[in-house]
Amino acid sequence: MKRIIKFVVYGAIAFYIFLFAFIGNTTDNNNARKISLTLVIIVVGWNVLKNPLKRFFRKIFNNNS
Repeated sequence: MKRIIKFVVYGAIAFYIFLFAFIGNTTDNNNARKISLTLVIIVVGWNVLKNPLKRFFRKIFNNNS
């Protein structure tokens, strides 16, 4: 079930990245390009920083309990 939810969420994000990039390129709309770039940065950043953040928060909450 978790895999299906992940697939749907990442699929939706990929669709919006493609949509805003396509709109930005076909209409020279800089705002759509910025939205597309922002979504890419959020997805890549989340995937890169997810495990270090989990370790950091586990360390904080385990030391205080």
